[in-house]
Amino acid sequence: MYLSLNDLKIKDSFVGVRVDLNSPVINGKILLNERFYRHSKTIKELISFNNKVILFTHQGRKGKKDYLPSLEQHAKLLSKVLGFEVYYFDGLIEEEAIEFVKSLEPGEVVLMKNLRYYDFETKKEQVFFNPFVRIYSSILDYYVLDAFSVSHRKHSSVVGFSDKLINLAGRLFEEELINVLKLKRAEEKPSVFILGGEKVEDLIDLIIYSIENNTTNRVVTTGFLSVLALEAAGFETNDERIKKEHKEIINILENYIEHLEIPSDVAINLNGKRLDIKVEKLKNYEDIEILDIGKNTIKEYSKIIKHSKTIYIKGPAGFFEDPKFSLGTKEILEAVIKNEKAFRFIGGGHISSALREFFPNVKNSKNFYISVSGGAVVKFLAGKTLPGLEALKNSYIKFISKN
Repeated sequence: MYLSLNDLKIKDSFVGVRVDLNSPVINGKILLNERFYRHSKTIKELISFNNKVILFTHQGRKGKKDYLPSLEQHAKLLSKVLGFEVYYFDGLIEEEAIEFVKSLEPGEVVLMKNLRYYDFETKKEQVFFNPFVRIYSSILDYYVLDAFSVSHRKHSSVVGFSDKLINLAGRLFEEELINVLKLKRAEEKPSVFILGGEKVEDLIDLIIYSIENNTTNRVVTTGFLSVLALEAAGFETNDERIKKEHKEIINILENYIEHLEIPSDVAINLNGKRLDIKVEKLKNYEDIEILDIGKNTIKEYSKIIKHSKTIYIKGPAGFFEDPKFSLGTKEILEAVIKNEKAFRFIGGGHISSALREFFPNVKNSKNFYISVSGGAVVKFLAGKTLPGLEALKNSYIKFISKN
């Protein structure tokens, strides 16, 4: 049990809101993404009830190319999306920052400095005990967690206020949770997980859990996962991206290979052109990169999708940014879109970006959900506990159920 904005009509209050405005960065400039629009519902609702809203978010990680200490660009983009000004203050716990927050008038919104500029945000031993939690616990009346996308991380802004303030799920958080629960229950069978992309480590736990607990009928492999699955099935792919550290993953996949759908052909880059090759022939090529599933595989996978009643797709089938290798991703997505009788869950991240690129007019509906959460959905489907969801439940127990 947890509280949402349906349970409490918050008005005339100081409200902290954890959003996720983490965005792609190109040459120091952030790109507008769908999260800005999806979070706007919670922000607008809180403003309509005369609240003072303080937004907290992150951008990248220290040491990474997409890390930006200042979120001024985010505030400007969010202002355009909302249709009113979102102030930005380049601070969080400093005296000047606190004075600015306290000076807010009802109906005003401020976005604070990148949470990950401060080490206490991500340090487990400081999650509940740091200046951020201590200071804002004394200022805020309520804390709203609207970022399901970070709920798998035990960070201070996700769990730190659960025993200090009433925590509530925002509109986007609850929307994501309702749909991922629908996906996990998969009441309509057969169900299929279509897993791909470059990051394979997080997918392994999901594969093991879903097969051993019969939460899906089929696991279809695409992307780099399909390359490792082919190796596990005994094919020599000669893909140069396979490193020593992938051997453990391949060994795990060997134990589940009979439950996995693997490509019958793939596409490689040969002299600047796309070449579709049967997987048996890959051993004849050296130091290649498999950049897409092949045309026959697309047909085989599309048939599986056509006869499925519950569909989860996570990660692109190939390097869709290059038109030569976008075929798999585009046609798999098209097959998913066409199966209107199925409940379809688009799993955030790059696959959602691909959907927007190839099918910009597709929108959320009763049977079609486009998530803005990647890793959190994978963790939840793999049976893992989400610290953010637990924080909401713990807050309910402390402040509501015992009173």
